[in-house]
Amino acid sequence: MAPMMAVMLTGQRIMLIITQWLVYPLTLILLGVTLYPIPTWNFSAFRGVPSAGDFLMSVWMIIPVLTFAFNHSPAISQFSVAMKHEYGDRASGPPWRRSSSSRVGSQPWPPRASCR
Repeated sequence: MAPMMAVMLTGQRIMLIITQWLVYPLTLILLGVTLYPIPTWNFSAFRGVPSAGDFLMSVWMIIPVLTFAFNHSPAISQFSVAMKHEYGDRASGPPWRRSSSSRVGSQPWPPRASCR
């Protein structure tokens, strides 16, 4: 089991190194795609107010872009795998779902308010 774990950790390290370096070319590509159309910009659209239908359609079309732009699930997934490997059962979820042997201290979770 230990050699398999070493291979997995090596694979995670390689993936992490590749994705860290992959950020730089993707940033340069994004910068290039952003700067390329500047000479053809047309600011006449800022002189008028769009109709309510056009404005709502623009907002509706932006929602998927925002969803994908702020999607951190791949990073969170890898983080949770790393934390599970590092902390074992103590990283398995909220404190009330853990076994009593893995809890820190003897206080129940969530803490109860004292009744006086």
